[in-house]
Amino acid sequence: MTRIANSIDDPDKRGRIPHGIAMALLLATLVGRAALPEMPFRTSPFIGLDSGSGTLLRPNHIDLASMTFGAAVFLAGVLWFAGEARRRRLHIRAGWLGVMIAIFAVWSLVSALRAGDRRGALVFWTNQVGLMFAGWLAIQLCARPKHRAVLLAVLAAMGVMLAMVGLRQVFIDAPQRIADFEARSAEILTARRWSPDSPEAIAFKERLFKSVPLGFFSLANVFASLMIVLTAALAGLVIDRWRKVLPARKANARLRKRGEIHLPTLSAVVMTAGPPLCIVALVLAVSRGATAAAAAAGLAAAVVLRFRAHLAAHWRRWMLVTVLLIGVGSAGVIAHGLKHDSLIVKTMTFRWYYWTAGAQIAADEPLWGAGPGGFGSAYEAYRRPAGEEAVKTPHNFIIHAAAQYGLVGALWYLGVVGMVLWGLFRPMDNYPEHLDPARRSDRSSIAMIVWIPLILVVCQCVFGGARGQGGGLVFGSVETAVILAIALAMILWWGPVFSAAAAEGREVTRVVLACGLGAFVAHNTVSFSLWMPGAAAAFWLGSGAVMSFRSATPLNITPLRWSAVSAAAIGTLAIIVLLWLPVARRSWATEMVVDSLIARDGEAALVWARRAAHYDSLDPIAAADIARLLHETGRKSDLEEARLWAIEAIRRCPQNSSNHRLAAGVLLSTEGKLAEAIKHMENAVQRDPQSLNMRIEFAEMLLSAGMGLRAGEQLKTAERIHNALPDDSIFRLRAEALAELQALKARADDMER
Repeated sequence: MTRIANSIDDPDKRGRIPHGIAMALLLATLVGRAALPEMPFRTSPFIGLDSGSGTLLRPNHIDLASMTFGAAVFLAGVLWFAGEARRRRLHIRAGWLGVMIAIFAVWSLVSALRAGDRRGALVFWTNQVGLMFAGWLAIQLCARPKHRAVLLAVLAAMGVMLAMVGLRQVFIDAPQRIADFEARSAEILTARRWSPDSPEAIAFKERLFKSVPLGFFSLANVFASLMIVLTAALAGLVIDRWRKVLPARKANARLRKRGEIHLPTLSAVVMTAGPPLCIVALVLAVSRGATAAAAAAGLAAAVVLRFRAHLAAHWRRWMLVTVLLIGVGSAGVIAHGLKHDSLIVKTMTFRWYYWTAGAQIAADEPLWGAGPGGFGSAYEAYRRPAGEEAVKTPHNFIIHAAAQYGLVGALWYLGVVGMVLWGLFRPMDNYPEHLDPARRSDRSSIAMIVWIPLILVVCQCVFGGARGQGGGLVFGSVETAVILAIALAMILWWGPVFSAAAAEGREVTRVVLACGLGAFVAHNTVSFSLWMPGAAAAFWLGSGAVMSFRSATPLNITPLRWSAVSAAAIGTLAIIVLLWLPVARRSWATEMVVDSLIARDGEAALVWARRAAHYDSLDPIAAADIARLLHETGRKSDLEEARLWAIEAIRRCPQNSSNHRLAAGVLLSTEGKLAEAIKHMENAVQRDPQSLNMRIEFAEMLLSAGMGLRAGEQLKTAERIHNALPDDSIFRLRAEALAELQALKARADDMER
């Protein structure tokens, strides 16, 4: 093994270009993912298309975005390996972390290939492994101080951008949105096929009338969780900026003319406006967990900075104390939950229901779990009526990992997270060499102010639906990009020059950001931001930046450098051909479906929908979409094909109750297929036994077939589910629906007499 100096300028410039491109790909991934509404579950790209206003917006292509960003990270890895090989070396930092990530990647890939929805599982496998690999790759690339400073600058600038976006959403967008809904609520609900008192409509209105910042997500909790990391990065850089500026100002005080402004001081003053904006946006999100975690991070950072020497001398002891305190607190929460089957407040009680169901999933599938992204479908069979909603995540990253990957896979996953946390809080023997911003002005820093915001616009236009007749979204993305450019300029400006060295964070930024990252993980015990790619990218890359400060002895495997390049290139090519290409072809065909719908060419829409389902032979959503389109034509000639596609959707994902329900609906419209429709509806109910509406729908189907006894059983079960719901639940039946339920029960009783 050899030791690598963490110097400002590496005299060997070979490999500099591929390393620079690799770093650019990581930054593009960080910014692009934060600007997209990627979720830890999949839905049809046609959901949410606004046809009620007369404008049909393009569908988002989130699956394609996920695969593209994943491929970009693996391509960055190839470039890093190639750059190292060009230098005739291969030095690996954080080697054991890389080994753990590789083991987790293999284990979770097997879990994905065994999952019911293999397309969804492979998408989420690429997501999670790609994000972990991005963090590990950042450790390698950020050994060069300029790369580390650039990454910290982008994280801090994103904090300012999202704070401004969030404040605009609270004080401008929310009042306009509420006024628009009040003016045409009936039209909006009709366009979405919701009745005013349906659970979907009630939940939609509750979210609509909340004036909270969301960023580019649909959940304030995730926004607040991400802001913990970004605010920590910005606050640390501000403090480090002042630590540089004040001595420099004092040193050249005699050289300045009277009235002359010290521009580095002005740059620090301008930059200081950022953290208060971020804190206000975080608090306005009204996320108690995130706010408490952020406050704890701030307190912890203050303690560490104040008692740094003592804590560094006894850091293993204090780490052990921290782990024990966390363990005792967790044991207390679990004990209270087991004793009372609830937690202190209502929202936590709901989470307890999610956690216990997730634990049951893991217990029933201890080896491989439900597969990446498979919690939502698996949860339907385990949820209790009091849990109300069929959630897609358990709101706890540990339970989520166990349910998805099995108990063994969860251990590997937690091992990776644990090693990262260990690396974040491990003290340093010495700091990297100081960077002088005044002497390191470079064109690349100015170029960053242009191309990084441009990435945001491109990602929103290509993947997010901001295209075609959705010109307002295009304008919104450009406006946000301008804010990001201004924020980057603010952070990279050092008096008369723009320099990446202006964002150097040594003593303070490293500590504050590490505490923010730890708080992010703590918040994920009651949230799911680690599974949201936009937020998780900031965590993994931020962790890589912090861990890169340590100039540890790397593993020298230079003889294997070209083998590593070849293996990385082959693996990335396989991901592109086998995983990315089918999703890209399906996304293109889906785009053409919408083009045809806009042109009111129903036949062409069906042709392209068929192609979408054929291009991606693993995707159940594409098969279900063409089945729905064929069913909605109302033509008897299309019903048989609709039935076949519905059956194909079931074959591609048998665990999903909605696919069985779709097949039952298609068969119910087909003459002579009532018995087969009943069979599929029974399968749907078995997979989601707590669905109140599905029970009633099944009972109506049974009554149509003259099966009064079975219909009565379903209705009685539906009544028990309704009675078990909390009194204030939006899923409880309204008076009219209850009257219909009683009428159906009476009809079932009459049929059996």
